[in-house]
Amino acid sequence: MALGSCTSMTLRMYANREKSNLEDIQVRLRHDRVSLDDCLSCEERDGRVDRITRTRALEEHHGV
Repeated sequence: MALGSCTSMTLRMYANREKSNLEDIQVRLRHDRVSLDDCLSCEERDGRVDRITRTRALEEHHGV
């Protein structure tokens, strides 16, 4: 959740600094545990690692 919060706050600060018409920010995170079978430099081959995938959606306000 910290990654999602930090992402949205950073995007908001950047949009404000650039005087963007950014209206909405959506950050989605997905957490998976993946196998180390494909890891060439890992000492252990039977372990798992965390993978976090982040997607962002930005909506700008277009005045009339």
